[in-house]
Amino acid sequence: MVPSCMAGAPYNLNAMNNEFLDKVIEDNEEYRDHIATVDQAGKRIWLYPKKPSGRFYNARAWVSFAFLAIFLTMPFIRIDGEQFLQFNILERRFVLFGLVFTPQDFHLLCWRC
Repeated sequence: MVPSCMAGAPYNLNAMNNEFLDKVIEDNEEYRDHIATVDQAGKRIWLYPKKPSGRFYNARAWVSFAFLAIFLTMPFIRIDGEQFLQFNILERRFVLFGLVFTPQDFHLLCWRC
């Protein structure tokens, strides 16, 4: 759709867009002509991935271990005779922090409803 200010323009906007796109997008897709892990002689170029390291990798590992420990111990923690965290889908009974919730109670957990 042509804007009203350009309705009487002497040039074609579609042709202009196509020319612009032809200049911007060159047909340079050589990466499709060969496999990146094979050289010109046909020999395999082996990839050697670097082992991750650093402060954030170590922090992620410690947080993962902490979550694993927490989630493995939660079923054994009992509050008032109920498990700390339990999702019993077949009986439609959910225990969060020792409180029993049924499906019709979940509107209580929705803070934006």
